[in-house]
Amino acid sequence: MASQDPNKQLLVAASCPCNLKDDASIMERVHKLVEAGADCLVIDAAQGDSTQQVDFLGKVKSYYPNLDVVCGNVVTPRQAQPLLDAGADGIRVGMGCSSLFSGQEAVAVGRPQASAVYHVARFCREYANKPVIADGGVQNGSHISMALILGASTVMCGSLLAGTEESPGESFFHNGLKLKNYRGSGNLELMPSTLPNGTSAGTQLEQGVSCAVVDRGSVKTLLPYLLENVKKELRRLGASSLPNVYQDLYSSAVRFHVRSPGNYGSAGFGTVL
Repeated sequence: MASQDPNKQLLVAASCPCNLKDDASIMERVHKLVEAGADCLVIDAAQGDSTQQVDFLGKVKSYYPNLDVVCGNVVTPRQAQPLLDAGADGIRVGMGCSSLFSGQEAVAVGRPQASAVYHVARFCREYANKPVIADGGVQNGSHISMALILGASTVMCGSLLAGTEESPGESFFHNGLKLKNYRGSGNLELMPSTLPNGTSAGTQLEQGVSCAVVDRGSVKTLLPYLLENVKKELRRLGASSLPNVYQDLYSSAVRFHVRSPGNYGSAGFGTVL
């Protein structure tokens, strides 16, 4: 069941950058999003532990103290603490683990997603009782289950949903397969010719790539399948609900091990504790 407000309307979150050099236009965007009915603001930044994001969060909260704001991305408790202290309502976890993010290869910055989710989720729960979103590395229903079992409250899905007919982009056929284009937000094809700070996009480090994903049909048939997959994984674990999963996790009733030496350094959920 999707999240709804008291009027039975679906909750909607909107993405927003936090470039204070273009403060007036960014805050105008925030005002218009709230006027349009956005229930939550998701700050778009590859690295969330910055003075810029903390200051932006404080400014948004001064205008809209009841507006939920999700901050990130972070991969360690030390990165999450300043955002929680500034009033973040949720934390997005993941750096260099997306299938369309080349930052880990380009600048060697990132962390295996399973370890990042576990440690940040535990800290956020104990420090401020705030939820975390596992962002990146989710390629199938089993990865969703692993993220939840490691402490995440929910997940963000990119390539998993990019092939559905409801997602943007045109379908095409290649070698007998029906495919759809899938581009990362840091891809130069999607950047404006001139960035807000006056820098040419051609001089920027490209942090996203483009690829094609297999067409998956309608999301209406995919989501029930993913939900049933998660239910089966929890039953195999012996858990009756997510609160029960978290209780077993933090009481050490749930244990983890590395399944293969090849998993070391994996970007996604292949690496566990």
